[in-house]
Amino acid sequence: MRILWQGVRTQVVFGGGTRIPAEIIAAAKLPEPVATAIGVIVEQTKLRRAERCDVAAELCSHFAVGLSEGGTAEQLLADFGEPRMAAKLISRAVRRKRGWLYHTRRRAVQAAGAVLVVLLVFYSVLFLRFHLNKPNIARNYLAEYNARIAAMPKAETAWPIYRSLLPGWSQIAIKEHESLGRFPLLTPKDEGWPIAIEHLRRNADALVTIRRAAQLPGLGMSLSASDDPVCAAFINSASGLATTEAMPAGREDFAAPENPALINVLLPGAGILRTISRTLAFDARAAAEAGDGQRFVDDVVAIIGIGRQVREPRVIVLDLVGQAITSLGLSVIGEQLADRPELFTEAQLAFLSHTLAGQSGDGNPYAVRFDFERKWFDDAMQRLFSDNGSGDGILVADGFKLFESLQMGTDHPQESTLATTFAGPAAAGVMAGRREMTERYHSMIDQMERVIRQPLWERDDKRLDAMLEETSALARLRYMPIFIMMPALQRASIVGERTLQLRDAILTAIALELHRRRAGEYPASLSELTPKLLPTPPLDRFTGQPIRYVLKNGKPVLYSIGVDRTDGGGVPPPGTSGNLAAGEWMSAERAAQRVSELNAAARGILNSVDIRGDWVLWPEPKAEANTDK
Repeated sequence: MRILWQGVRTQVVFGGGTRIPAEIIAAAKLPEPVATAIGVIVEQTKLRRAERCDVAAELCSHFAVGLSEGGTAEQLLADFGEPRMAAKLISRAVRRKRGWLYHTRRRAVQAAGAVLVVLLVFYSVLFLRFHLNKPNIARNYLAEYNARIAAMPKAETAWPIYRSLLPGWSQIAIKEHESLGRFPLLTPKDEGWPIAIEHLRRNADALVTIRRAAQLPGLGMSLSASDDPVCAAFINSASGLATTEAMPAGREDFAAPENPALINVLLPGAGILRTISRTLAFDARAAAEAGDGQRFVDDVVAIIGIGRQVREPRVIVLDLVGQAITSLGLSVIGEQLADRPELFTEAQLAFLSHTLAGQSGDGNPYAVRFDFERKWFDDAMQRLFSDNGSGDGILVADGFKLFESLQMGTDHPQESTLATTFAGPAAAGVMAGRREMTERYHSMIDQMERVIRQPLWERDDKRLDAMLEETSALARLRYMPIFIMMPALQRASIVGERTLQLRDAILTAIALELHRRRAGEYPASLSELTPKLLPTPPLDRFTGQPIRYVLKNGKPVLYSIGVDRTDGGGVPPPGTSGNLAAGEWMSAERAAQRVSELNAAARGILNSVDIRGDWVLWPEPKAEANTDK
């Protein structure tokens, strides 16, 4: 190719404006083959319009000189070379002479393009491994968990007995429920009293059996992801729904998936036993009204026993239900101990005391356990992540669909969506792997267990908050399954402390009544009860000091100084929820701030429950009577 491209910029003006390349070529009056070739070359350069005009003028000049020197159009075109290659060389030469801004922008675009290519390659790898890998659901955690329950001697388990009673249990008619709003704390003056008494009469034989079963050491209720038709029929009947055909009560082999996810486990027995406990609580009140102290004791001891049994599977939900049942029994005992102390013989009071104290153990006997939650998370990991054979893996498409469903509040995997298809691979690339995710979760549970084993007044709330409140958005994204699936452990552990406080108060109330009977009067201080009636005075969960005791109008009052940490002489905060608010845990710093806000606000303006007062443990203020603690 015999051409030396100078890139000389030539501005050709016509009629006051810059001409287009075609006009420049036409004005040169070159032979048709040459003019056509120049037009093709100019267009193929893909340059700016002004630059193409310069190229057109330069080429026209070059060919005009050659023709004037005697060359033919064919010869000149042959010497010039292939038009496409010429256009490429010319374009490169012109662009090279552009200013620094163009070259800077060009390099930036090239760099961005390179980065984009790398990202696309990286994303393609993520995309393929996300969609091609599958979870390996190798372990049946539900079967492993149930193995401990199945190993219990059948003669020592109560659930088969309770379950056998369900088909014959006489429900209260739905139309009668309105008059039973305060059940099981009805009185003979209430409209629903006759209905509730009839309910007891129809279930009298079942209650006898329940009282015996409640004393067995274990519950023996296996966990399942499938409906138990006996339980379903009972629940539907209680709700006024059409009942399903119940399988014979002795059958336990109702259909179940081979390896169900623990997230799908159903706990119908918890609600059923709570219903039975409420019936026992009303029966205890009816017994008290009739002056039948032994029946009352049998009922409340059965309630306490059921509360203990419900906690046997070591599932947080069941722990909380068991504590609610226990608190119901404690409330019923406390009420009658305050209103009808003459109902009990000394032997019965001693028996109640031994029964309640017998639930003591290592630390707080009502503390929640995390056995099931650990397995629950491990099971979720094997369904969300792949398995590389050494305990590690990545989030995969099938798992991401299940993960999406958890965020939507359902436990059934969703259909594939654009998010699953395209956002999923990116999420999998950011999230920690299976091993790291699992180790971090168990580490957090370990730390949580160490903290909640401490008495409430010794706990470091800031440490708990720091474990669950990541400030880094990247960290929250990296460990997202943990933050979504981590149970409300701190709140659950506080419920156990509250139950322990109420239990200790009832034990002290029993000791006070025994002291009164033996000494003829209540003691001047709780220290007079030790060690014969109490090993030591129970401690206030807010301070670690003994609970407070005062005589008002000759009657004893037991109280905690409550969340405001100020001794008010046994007076709860105002309002129907005042006593409950005084017993709700919060750190001393937060409580001081709340009290400061209440003190600074005009009465009724601050939209906040008043906590300025004591938590009265016994007798429970009447305004706070609650059937479902």
